[in-house]
Amino acid sequence: MSIAKVNDYQAVFPQYQLYLFDNAYQKIFASLSEMDRRYLIAIQGNQKLQTVCEIM
Repeated sequence: MSIAKVNDYQAVFPQYQLYLFDNAYQKIFASLSEMDRRYLIAIQGNQKLQTVCEIM
């Protein structure tokens, strides 16, 4: 891969991640049940099972 392509990739990647978050992840999260959302929030950060159970 040429230097120009690497620089182009590095320049657009953060913008692409933001676009992906705005247009995909938020819609997926919004379509989940309340219990599914609580579970995903509980496991955020690689929590222990006991901590997840307490949060739930």
